[in-house]
Amino acid sequence: MHVAVHYRRVLFKHPNLAPLVAARPLPQDDWFAPAEMGIALFRDIGIDEELIPQAVETVTTFMLGYVVHEIGRRRYLADLGEDSAARIARIGQGIERLGGPDSLLGKVLAFQQSDDAEIAEQTYVLGMRALIDGLRTPRRAPAPRG
Repeated sequence: MHVAVHYRRVLFKHPNLAPLVAARPLPQDDWFAPAEMGIALFRDIGIDEELIPQAVETVTTFMLGYVVHEIGRRRYLADLGEDSAARIARIGQGIERLGGPDSLLGKVLAFQQSDDAEIAEQTYVLGMRALIDGLRTPRRAPAPRG
């Protein structure tokens, strides 16, 4: 998990790099070392060897997609030009019309509109953990068709 969080933080330091890497991975002179490290990490966390090629692609896509989405949302909010208090007040009014802040819909909308970096990282970690836990789950043979 530490590698995934570190990767996210590095991409945030260079926000223009994330969409570029997502669209076209940058060539590396020494691509063997990161590939070997990734394979070792997946083995260490208990991913079946047969699933490692798919796991690498799935986890990489999640990491890049999440970061590109998050960077885009932050840019969008910055481009709005609203100050934070006015934006929060406007969102609060909308949430009140949709059932109030204690309703599930209100909680979902408030969460989606949050620009709290700590909450964003916690959400990223939650998604990454769910993904990895799913990849660790032993695969069952398909049921015979009858």
